[in-house]
Order: sequence, then structure tokens, then C-alpha cells
Amino acid sequence: IRQRRHGARAHASYRARPGYQFRRTLRRHLTDEPAMAPLAPRMIAVLAQRGSPALRNLPQIAGCALHVCSTSGELLALSPRPSALLWIAPAPPSELLAAWPALFESVTWVHSFSAGVDLLAPFFAASGAGAPGSRVQVSNGRGAFSESLAEYVLWAMLHHAKRAEHCVTNKATKQWDKFVMPQLRGKQVGFVGFGSIATTTAPLCRALGMRVLALRNTDEPHPLADETLSMCGPDTTESKRRVFEESDYVVCTLPGTPGTFHFCGGAEFGAMKKDAVFISLGRGSAVDEAALAAALLSGQIAGAACDVFEVEPVPPSSPLWTSPNLLMTAHNADYEERYFDLGWGVAQGNAEKWLAGRPLDTPVLPARGY
Repeated sequence: IRQRRHGARAHASYRARPGYQFRRTLRRHLTDEPAMAPLAPRMIAVLAQRGSPALRNLPQIAGCALHVCSTSGELLALSPRPSALLWIAPAPPSELLAAWPALFESVTWVHSFSAGVDLLAPFFAASGAGAPGSRVQVSNGRGAFSESLAEYVLWAMLHHAKRAEHCVTNKATKQWDKFVMPQLRGKQVGFVGFGSIATTTAPLCRALGMRVLALRNTDEPHPLADETLSMCGPDTTESKRRVFEESDYVVCTLPGTPGTFHFCGGAEFGAMKKDAVFISLGRGSAVDEAALAAALLSGQIAGAACDVFEVEPVPPSSPLWTSPNLLMTAHNADYEERYFDLGWGVAQGNAEKWLAGRPLDTPVLPARGY
């Protein structure tokens, strides 16, 4: 510009003035982008048992380095300290607790591969992770396995509705027994707990013409339920009674917390219809198993299906083994071919949100238990 206004000779004179080159170099230095050193990946410590099948599917998470440990000693040997912890059952949560005093300054995210976090309760209580005001966020595998669990519910209902065991017996004894085979259409399914499992199952039930009754921790209506009842507040007892009394199928998907312990017991089974079926696939501690066995033995209810139990494996002394019309599975209703890929998918989604400083996909409030 100076050259155009004043001519080439004046411009050359200006460039020759003292300080011209210095000012030019300084201006270039201040405006140029500084070279950025590549950021070191954030370390995620994965606590899992040696040989866990989950470790065969370790994902590549951009910006992170996953290091597998099986003991607190291995966690403490990591350098630098991990920024996050990922727990895969059945690794002992006590190992997390033992290493926590040395890790609490560096860790800002804890993830449970499974949806249930009841086994981590002692760790949460001692560490304060996920508590209000804590800088440590907590998430879980909620939703990863809901589709297979929804199929389990339908299978259990159809198993009892179509009297599958009776069909097997007829074939074994060569009996031509043309018995009445009821439909699910027109029946009511009552969900005790209306989280990810229930909200995935409900549309399938409605597609079969069933009515959906939801008992949840709020009285706000849910679009996937024909009627919503609250398990909190002054009407809790009445709401609970209605679900068990009015439903043809009661599906318990409650998490394991002090507030849900034996939520389904003798009084609830006693309120059910004689031809009703109870299905449990949340946490075993929510069901009084002795009361369930008694209800089945006495014919108080027509049948049941359980995939989760208070003690696993179920001990040989349990009355459930000899209970009539009980469909039992070994906590494998969600253990399908893609189990680990699905679990890692949820973990990876949470990791990406954690790295970006955004809200997690499946946050957990330890004080609530889920």
C-alpha cells in the first residue's frame, strides 16, 4: 500500500528505517500459529479377571489407551496414573477400592461394563464417586442388552401361555391332548420398574395386543404405557397392589438397591391372579425366593420365570429347584452372540462423551443405585 501511494523509492526508504525488520519479524511471530505437540492419549484402566472373554473384543477408542489389570497392584503400577476406570464383572470391586487412595486425584470417570452396579456399592460409598459435587462421573452398560432381555420376557410369557412343558410331556407320553391354548392378545402385563429393559419390552407386548401397566419411580405418564403408577409417595402401597392384582403377567426389572430388597414378596404373590405368571430379570435381591417357591407350590400363581437370583449360582438347597411351573435360566437371558460387542459399544459411547466434556450416555447416581 505504501509503495502504491508514495512510489517505489519512498517505500524502499521506509524499509531501510531502523527497527523495520524487527517489527516485521515480531508481527510474524505473534500472528503465526504455534506448532502443537500431539496430545498424549488418556489412560483407561480396565479391571477384569484374567482370561475374561470381554478382553477379546477390546475396542480402539480415539484419544484413549486401554490398559488391562486384574489386581490393585497392577492398577497402582500404571504410569502415568489412569484418568478413568472400567470395571468388568466378576473382577472383585475390592481391588478398585484398595487402589483408590492412589488414584482419586487422576480418575474422573468410572464405568461399569454391566448394567447392574449393586456390587460396586461399597466402592461408591468409600470413594464418593458419582456423588453430588464429585468430579468423578459414573456410567454403566444400561441398554446394551435390553433387546435380548425383551425377547426373554416374550419367550417366558409364551412358554406359559402355550403350556410348553405340557406339550413336551404329551409328546413323551404319546398323548394326543387337544387342550385350550390361550393368546397373549388382550392380556395385561404389569412392569415393576420401567427402565431400559421394560421400555424395550413394552412395544413388543403392545404389538401383540397386550395392555401395559407401568409401576415406576414417578407418576409422570409414559408414552409406552397404557397406564402409569408411582412406587413413590402416599399411594405406593395401592399402586403396587394394583399391578400385582390386575396383571396377567408381572415383570420385575428392578435394580438391586436397599429400597428394592424383596420388593416382590408373599403379599404381592398372594394378590396375583391364580392364572398369572411372574417374571424376574432385574436383580435377584428384589424377589423373596422363599415366598415365590411357596406361591408356586401352593398353586397361588400359575407359573414363573427367573433369570436372576439372590445367590448365584443357585445353591442345591434352594426350594426353587423343585418348584413346579418355574422356568429357570442361569442369568444368561442377555448373554447373546454380540454380548461383548454391545457392552463395549456403550462403553465407547460414554468414553467419547467423557473426552469431549459432554454429559454421559448412561449416567449412574450411586446414591440411587442405578
